[in-house]
Amino acid sequence: MKNIFRVALVALHFSEYSLNLALALARNNKVLLVLSEENARAEIAAERLVDSPNLQIALVETARSFSGVFSCAKEISSIVRQFKPNILHCQEAIQIGLLLAMFRLRGYPLAVTSHDPTPHSGDEVWSLSTFRRLAALRFWRSQADVLLTHGEVLAAQLLTAYPKSAGRIFSVPHGPLGGLRSTDQSVSGNFLFFGRVQKYKGLVFFMEAIERLHAEGLEVKGVIAGRGPDLEPYRSRVSAHPAFELNERFIREEELPGFFGRAQAVVLPYTDGTQSGVAAMALGYGRAVVSTRVGSVQEMVRDGDNGILVPPCDVNALTNALRRIIKEPATAYAMGERSYALGQGELSWARNAEISGQAYAKALSLRAR
Repeated sequence: MKNIFRVALVALHFSEYSLNLALALARNNKVLLVLSEENARAEIAAERLVDSPNLQIALVETARSFSGVFSCAKEISSIVRQFKPNILHCQEAIQIGLLLAMFRLRGYPLAVTSHDPTPHSGDEVWSLSTFRRLAALRFWRSQADVLLTHGEVLAAQLLTAYPKSAGRIFSVPHGPLGGLRSTDQSVSGNFLFFGRVQKYKGLVFFMEAIERLHAEGLEVKGVIAGRGPDLEPYRSRVSAHPAFELNERFIREEELPGFFGRAQAVVLPYTDGTQSGVAAMALGYGRAVVSTRVGSVQEMVRDGDNGILVPPCDVNALTNALRRIIKEPATAYAMGERSYALGQGELSWARNAEISGQAYAKALSLRAR
């Protein structure tokens, strides 16, 4: 059956995620995708931001001035109303312009994707921004007809955090990110630590594992690609050690194939966490993943299948896992192949769109009552 829903998908963050979901939804539905122009230009190549028969893309300016916030809210609500959706799907976020737009769009059945049902370590410290974030999350969860999140572990966390959502939570796959599968079997000993460097990402454990392997005389390179506050205490240590390569900047879309393509494995030494866009990139580029058992990341990285799982904060276990990747290149490559297959199958965007459709039907039935 074609064009079951008219979906207005609004995301002022997570632009690449949202575009992939919109493309999958547009195979059987009419879709409007509203993105932040700034975020979309940073994450997505311009040639991908084009309309198709079932997909309309609108970019809005998310100004931070007082007047700009109201202009943003007015623009979003106007674009959505002109589209005349029968379901509104938003990515949980704290942008004031988006929150104000939701007040103007309260008549539409609402689906909300919660990427982080519980805060990461470090986020729980009270500040004005933390208070604003918690207030925004409470708003989203109280207004949503249905809630979507990435994995059964996160669905359970979301239910605990917001018990009133019982019976209205749907677990959807994250879906692979990136787009150029790597088939290079020659890479060896290159391990990629990618993304914004925050405390819960466990950079120090990655560094210690790489240093130990280097001290053993193994050919190893720890590639750090990204920037963030937790890099500051370790910058001089990384810069002075020959086993590290530091790329301290925002990594643009066109650079991603180079970083992921030459990684024998992607490493996620998180101390805690919910889900991982970096793991989703590893699926998209077909790379093995070494990760800690945190949140629903362990539902994306299957131990012994497409990667290796270790306990959080365990440098010995992490070092042993990386050593195994180096010494068993055929195994590592096979894990990468299974990563890619997982992203095209069980964790695909088509599967995400299918379950999202079930959530939309639930939201419509709740409103009908």
